Amino acid sequence: MADQFVEDKAAVEEEESGQAVAVDEVGGDGLPEEEEDASFSDSDGGDGEGGEKDDDEEDDDDDDDDDFDFNDDFIAKEGEEGGEEEDEEEEGGEEEEEKKKKKKIKRHRELVLEEDDYDLLEENTGIRRQRPAQHRRLKKARDIDGEAQHQFAAPEDLQADLFGPDQEDLEDDVGEEGVGKTDTGTGGDREGGKEMHAAKDAHGGDDDDIFDDDEDDWIVDEFEEAAAAEGGEEAAKAARKARRRKQQAALANIPGVDINALEEAHAIFGDVDEYLERYEMARREREGEVEEEEEEEEADEYGDLQPSDLDDEEAAEEMRAQRASKKKSKKKDTAMLLSMDPDAAARHFMLPSDDIIRETDIPEREQIQLSILAPVDVLTSDACAEWIWRQLIFESESKARTIIEDGVREVEGDPPQWLGENWPSESLRNGFSETSSNRGLFMGRFGNDFEAWLENEEAQKALKTSIKALLVRKFKDHEDIPFIAMYRKDELGELLCLRSADEPLDDPAAEPQGAIKAQCRRIRRWDILYMVNRLALKYSSMTNRKMKRRGIYNQIAAESGEYDAKSAAALACGEALENSTSMEALDDIESKFKAALTVSNLNEENQPTLGKAKKVERNRLFKLAVQCGLYTAIESFAISPGEFAENVESGYKVNEPGDPSSEPSEFLEHFVNPENPAFVHVDFVIKCAIKMMAHSLSAEPAVRKAIREQFWNKGAVSTHVLQPGLTALNAFHPLGVAKRIRNKPLRSFKRRDTFLRLSAAEQEGYVRLEIDFADPQEDLQAAIAPLQDLYVSSGLTEQSQTWNDLRREALNMAVEKYILPSIKSEVRRRLAADAMEVVLQETADNLWNYAVKAPVPLLDQDGEEVYDKRIMAAVYGAGDKAGPPSTLVIIDGHGSLIDFLHCPQLSGFIPKRRTVQGQAYSIFDDPKKSRDANRLKDFIEAHLPHAIIIGMGHPEAKSLRADLSLILEKILADNPIAMTSLETGTILQFPADESIAMAWENSNAAEMELPTSPPIIRRAVALAREALDPIAVLASICGQYKEIMTVRLHQLEKYIPNEVKGRYLEEVICSVVAQLGVDLNMAASINWRSSVLPFVPGLGFRKAAALLKTILKNNGAVEERNDLVESGFLGPRVFHNAAPFLSIRPSSDASRNLGTNYIDNTRIHPEDYNLAMALAGEVSNADVVDDSLVEYALEHPDKVDKTNLAEFMRKYASQSEESVSLSKLIDIQMELISPYGEIRPNFKELGNEEIFWLVAGEDRYSVKIGRKVEARVRYVSEEAAVCNIPELNGTEAVIEAPSVSSRQNVLNCRDYFKPGDTVIGAIISIDSDNGVIYLSTASNQLNSDLEYENQYLAQQEEYYAIPDKETLQEEEAQRKGAKQTSKITIRPIRHPYFKNITAGEASAEVLAGPIGVAVIRPAAKSFRRLYITMCMPGGLIWNIGIKELGPTAANLRLSTPLEVEPIPGHKFEYEDLDELVVRFIDPVAAAMRALSSHRKWNGGPELGPAKSWEDIQEELRMQKERAPNQAAYCLAADVHRPGAFFLGHFIGSSPRREYFIVLPDGFYFRKKIYGTVEHMLVQFKKNPRGYQQQMPSREPQQMMRPAVPGAYGQQPYGYV
Repeated sequence: MADQFVEDKAAVEEEESGQAVAVDEVGGDGLPEEEEDASFSDSDGGDGEGGEKDDDEEDDDDDDDDDFDFNDDFIAKEGEEGGEEEDEEEEGGEEEEEKKKKKKIKRHRELVLEEDDYDLLEENTGIRRQRPAQHRRLKKARDIDGEAQHQFAAPEDLQADLFGPDQEDLEDDVGEEGVGKTDTGTGGDREGGKEMHAAKDAHGGDDDDIFDDDEDDWIVDEFEEAAAAEGGEEAAKAARKARRRKQQAALANIPGVDINALEEAHAIFGDVDEYLERYEMARREREGEVEEEEEEEEADEYGDLQPSDLDDEEAAEEMRAQRASKKKSKKKDTAMLLSMDPDAAARHFMLPSDDIIRETDIPEREQIQLSILAPVDVLTSDACAEWIWRQLIFESESKARTIIEDGVREVEGDPPQWLGENWPSESLRNGFSETSSNRGLFMGRFGNDFEAWLENEEAQKALKTSIKALLVRKFKDHEDIPFIAMYRKDELGELLCLRSADEPLDDPAAEPQGAIKAQCRRIRRWDILYMVNRLALKYSSMTNRKMKRRGIYNQIAAESGEYDAKSAAALACGEALENSTSMEALDDIESKFKAALTVSNLNEENQPTLGKAKKVERNRLFKLAVQCGLYTAIESFAISPGEFAENVESGYKVNEPGDPSSEPSEFLEHFVNPENPAFVHVDFVIKCAIKMMAHSLSAEPAVRKAIREQFWNKGAVSTHVLQPGLTALNAFHPLGVAKRIRNKPLRSFKRRDTFLRLSAAEQEGYVRLEIDFADPQEDLQAAIAPLQDLYVSSGLTEQSQTWNDLRREALNMAVEKYILPSIKSEVRRRLAADAMEVVLQETADNLWNYAVKAPVPLLDQDGEEVYDKRIMAAVYGAGDKAGPPSTLVIIDGHGSLIDFLHCPQLSGFIPKRRTVQGQAYSIFDDPKKSRDANRLKDFIEAHLPHAIIIGMGHPEAKSLRADLSLILEKILADNPIAMTSLETGTILQFPADESIAMAWENSNAAEMELPTSPPIIRRAVALAREALDPIAVLASICGQYKEIMTVRLHQLEKYIPNEVKGRYLEEVICSVVAQLGVDLNMAASINWRSSVLPFVPGLGFRKAAALLKTILKNNGAVEERNDLVESGFLGPRVFHNAAPFLSIRPSSDASRNLGTNYIDNTRIHPEDYNLAMALAGEVSNADVVDDSLVEYALEHPDKVDKTNLAEFMRKYASQSEESVSLSKLIDIQMELISPYGEIRPNFKELGNEEIFWLVAGEDRYSVKIGRKVEARVRYVSEEAAVCNIPELNGTEAVIEAPSVSSRQNVLNCRDYFKPGDTVIGAIISIDSDNGVIYLSTASNQLNSDLEYENQYLAQQEEYYAIPDKETLQEEEAQRKGAKQTSKITIRPIRHPYFKNITAGEASAEVLAGPIGVAVIRPAAKSFRRLYITMCMPGGLIWNIGIKELGPTAANLRLSTPLEVEPIPGHKFEYEDLDELVVRFIDPVAAAMRALSSHRKWNGGPELGPAKSWEDIQEELRMQKERAPNQAAYCLAADVHRPGAFFLGHFIGSSPRREYFIVLPDGFYFRKKIYGTVEHMLVQFKKNPRGYQQQMPSREPQQMMRPAVPGAYGQQPYGYV
């Protein structure tokens, strides 16, 4: 079956055997050689001398025109004096003048670019370059006057003779373009002008006639064709002239449109006049908008004042100059924007929408959400707060719900009224009770406290009030979440509950005991506030949808002239919208309205003609039933859906159906129509009635709601393992839990990521997920039974029971066929969303751990921070051919790179120290390390860093760290004065996680800052900068380009949409940046430190960039915070949000001499400056309050700490008559004690266990006891074999003798292992302190899968079913059967292009798509190889091998990097499948599509079948017969050589072909790559016989040997 899809047989060959490549079929350029008849004969028109030369010689000859004789007059030079006619008349002219002309031409030719240079420029820039006038143009055949010389002295002569005056040639466009321009030229162009005028005079003097005879034969205009049909050739010529005049006139008004591009568009699309008109209209509209904007800006700035209105001439002139300069700048910016790629403009925030965001005085992140926000009064309403409260407390399963249940939070002042008059002493930490002037920690709710709090109406009312206050602050006052959390604490109450990990420190020495002091503050998360914000956005989305639906319902009701069923349904649905509180409820209402609308519309249509038999389609059955009146008849024996809904909501029979006096068959008999196939029998009518009843019932919201509740209570999830999952899923796989889930209740998925693992396993093809009732039959009937009682009649007669049976059948159909499938989809979405929420929160928590990492502490002898820091970073490298060597860099205190050093000897596998008995080991005497050791010693002594940061990204990094310790010991011994001269007293060493640095090395920020530095240097620089400012480095990869997505933060993160994940990660960075603050002057002076600025509340990428730009234009520094708003740097509202988070201090050179204000270097908000100064005055007992008091308070923090805030509040309130918030006052007090104090956890050096997991590249959740790994033996002793585990970054592993076998006692490991062996072992223990994993190859350890399933899965997941013996036997048989039947190696690779299918299946799939569609599939036998199966033009298949270069990965995962070699010698390496798709598959597919759509393509239709070479030869012969003096050529694919194309031509005595292949860079032809098909054809036309010199001599028998099926897979460009 597969053979019929695999045209090239490559897949079949790959399945059966892997034979070697047939070298004799391949030429020197990697392409197949042509048969014997591809050689030229001597009678092909005369070779001349050029036929004997090689390519390089011919290229040189092309550049030296003096070596050829152009007397054939076929190709003329525009730079020559006079036209050809004049030259012929003056052949016997003066020789001196001729020499001057040649000298002039040659000198000018040396100053211009060659044709290939112009081609290269055009190909890389996309801009067409105008050739100088000296370049050749084609001479008209009519001007030759009978000259018929065929002694070709140059390739150009042969080209012109074969192909004629070719308009296809990209390099000869002056044939059209140049001719039209030479008549207006000057100087050297005048001669060309004369020649043009001569041509015009000879042809009637019309400019358009110049183009007529050069028109390509294949271009046919529909208007010209119509004119030719009516008036002959003259009429067609007139139509052609008219079209050209019209286009030229249009082009005169449209800049940027090339005449050649227009001609090409006309050839492809036909008449393009309409498109030109649209383009011109759009351009004028844009220009008009710009002019209007300019006028508005002038009006805004100058009003109606004109320069002539001013008396002062200088002022008037200045006004004119300003307006002109502004208009010129605006036009320049607009022109640049219009010419810029839209994607590039969007990336650089240069779109008009970005300007609006920059200029609007609203926080940027809020502006981005404005398009999806409901009106402000809706978002700040009591209804919104009520809905959010209900979702937060009862519906949500997020981390926020857990936190608010615990209730831990900071408190001050009096307790809320619902709690009592005083705080319970046992509820506050350390028995703290003095809350009138201090802040304490409420320890939360215990036992039944949560239930009591939940039932307390006052407590819940206070929570709703806090929610509404947050919504008002966020959406009405336009304040960002971090700002609200820090400066509106007194309004938020329970919303400020925090995690136990974020609790402030407990200071035993605090007075009073239990109080939270300034030094105890800790950075924290605002989970509940962000959750409320997300719920508000969800409510906004739901409200917007309700508003749209309400508008539609009202419109339909208003359009109905009378109260009919349609208007009634619209009004009823409109009323139901008011009470809907979920998206599911809205779906139910919409479903009801659609059902009613369908019936109403069908009733309005004409009745179908009866008595005429016709075939009835299934989808027309409902329509026919309604139009025949059956829908109306149902009302006589069944209650309406609305009446049934009333029964369901009431719980008893408010409405009851009536039973007709006859049986259903008799009652519905009059609908029978023998001539109508739908109602030919009464049984058909009954079935149709049941279906209509079911359809109506299924759309009723009350019914759907009842079934939905039953399903959530009794529904369950089960999985059924599929064939790939039998092998892939185990106890150590991240999705292993999905293997055997049985009837897990829906309610048991709360606050866990289990369902996401199940759905991910289903996506991977490992399991089949089933969502249904736990007992499908019993539970379904239990759910339907109460509804049936409310739908049937109470009649007891047999006739009533018959009707009730019909009603029950309709209700069952409604539930089973219509309602349940949609509810199952709802449940799946809901469970996936809840699980995704858990994963997102865990992902954000892992990023939080990176974000709150403190800088490396570098303290001097007095415990003060070192001012001018020097940090060195060491990064391990593989070295040699495997990668860059280990590298060390040194940076200064500003983070600037000072110097770097590569250490090849300390790269790769670093030799371990080997001591000789009686001799002390010295790294400087070790021949394998001494050279780099001495270089590194000198490097360290030259720079004397305060600290060395060592990246622990590989196990060998530990050896690098050990060697650095030896070198530092040597420096200390040899040069102790230098070491002790450091402020730190010595050079400190710190191992570090380099995950963030690895992401930064390839980031956009790194490429912009260090464009010429190798990636490993960038990584080392980032690692060193992390020691200075970790959040700045992290923020730079969390910015616009989101490189943080490359950092592994969670096992399941790849199943989360990046857009959603990015929002959660942004919340983390914003929270951290807000609490840490940003040194604005330092950010303005040091580029890499400005990366945190976009995450400041109120700002964003656009506003932050504009702020920095403005600061740099104004002396590069800010003196005071208020300058930001007073000088117009920020709008008042944005300033209000951002001000307290922007620290103003003299931290840069530009701000050294500025008189900064001390209070601007605190977290105190400018609106609270007066309160802060009043408190400072209270501390200093000053009578006059001014700025100097703040400086005094900052210098005396102990006095500030002892200030009684309760007494100060009373005093301040009496003096200012303003109430003061205690929470705000406590925050001000803490800032005066410790301004911008460090609130991150103290720096903690990595321990051995943390280092072990870092170098292994995985975590303790994936590397567990019992996991089987592949290990490579390094060396063996009697006691043990020492190995490396490639899938764990080469982590060291040991197999001890007792662990080798469970059947026999092993005494010598050498009997079982030798160096280089690859073994499979199970992990039996992990020694993280020493970085060693112990393995066992014993069978009892390797066959313990079921035991570990029970340990790791069944014990943690209640509904994981351990299989019995029979199930295991069935699975084993299924696995063995799969091995026998499977033709591929199943690979657990998740990518849109990858599929675990065979070659035949892949071929069938791609053949169903367009040209270039591709599938990546596994190999049949090798697990180190993949294949690309791609659809070629003509319905052919190309199979391209992908080699995996990386170390063997566990579980057959992808081993990157990847290598593709389409033809020998052309290798392409890619980091992953995404890069391979973007840089290989997509360009190759685009090139194939361009090739198949080319005018010279003759390989058959797009979907096949492809034309054979024999067919093409016949067509070329026919073309040659029609035009004997022209060359016939075409492009096609070789049906026998997959991936190969050829250029077939008929130039000599017989057709021949020359091969080329499509590569990502272009078309590989004659050992060169050409960017486009046209460029390749240009080269062919220049030298149509060029391939003769490339062909090696070969026996005719070899050249003529046909390709046989057995050799298909051997071709280098199509092997599998």
